[in-house]
Amino acid sequence: AGLYDSECGLFPLTEDLPVAAAALARALHRLDQPLVLQRDRLAERLEDEAVELEVGERIRIESATRSIENRALRPLRAWRQMLATIAADPPAPG
Repeated sequence: AGLYDSECGLFPLTEDLPVAAAALARALHRLDQPLVLQRDRLAERLEDEAVELEVGERIRIESATRSIENRALRPLRAWRQMLATIAADPPAPG
């Protein structure tokens, strides 16, 4: 199980739930894209400007990169994975 799990039985689903889940998954993906871009740009800056960056600047950039990953991207991935379980076939009884 991941960081977040479905804590209750999902099935049987209501008619509107898969549609709402798909819409939310798309919205979360749209949030993900600029965060990935920002994280990658910061990482590139660390590589490209390694010699010029002062220690304090380097630490702040590394911290921001980790923070974007840990506080935003991982939870967004976990939520999208949970939403994907709604679109999956129900498990076999038993």
